[in-house]
Amino acid sequence: MGYIPDIRIEHDFRSQGDKYVCIECFGDYAIQEFIEKFAESKKCDYCKKSSKKHNIAANINDVILFILEGVETEWGDPNNEGVGWDSGEGGYYSAVVIYSYDLFTEELDLGIEREELLSDIIDAFSDDMWCQKDPHGHTLRVTELAVADELAAAAGLLMGKLERIPAVLIRDYHFPAAEGRARSLVRSAERDLFR
Repeated sequence: MGYIPDIRIEHDFRSQGDKYVCIECFGDYAIQEFIEKFAESKKCDYCKKSSKKHNIAANINDVILFILEGVETEWGDPNNEGVGWDSGEGGYYSAVVIYSYDLFTEELDLGIEREELLSDIIDAFSDDMWCQKDPHGHTLRVTELAVADELAAAAGLLMGKLERIPAVLIRDYHFPAAEGRARSLVRSAERDLFR
């Protein structure tokens, strides 16, 4: 394989064997450019196009990994995107969650007309589930460390639920100098997920 992306793949991936695909099989320009750059075969296994002089087709597994790299900029595993699970109902809630089949046939337009190619791409991800990244619209822009909250959480662990320990004394902790006030950490009611 000529292309190994430097990404952490969260989804299961099944190899589609030693098949090659050419630019004629995709309508998406970015995928076409990728295939031209990483072509290593003179024959396409999907449309049967061939060339006697030049490599015209890239390995299907490399192409699928490239597609995945793009997909994962906007879609992710619901278990990693903060989507709730209702064990009573047996399903996700608070976001639209779809299977790989629906993602590749209804949500994405890769410009694929060959059923065998689309089937191989979908099959590479089996029955993975996907949701849009940040399905709640709360993009993490700033991480504000609230040391007091962290110490309170640690104290809560030490006090336990039933041990009847009313307080924990933390000694010799030195707060790092910082600008701002504790009030700046309090979120408004509409932005606070825990009210």
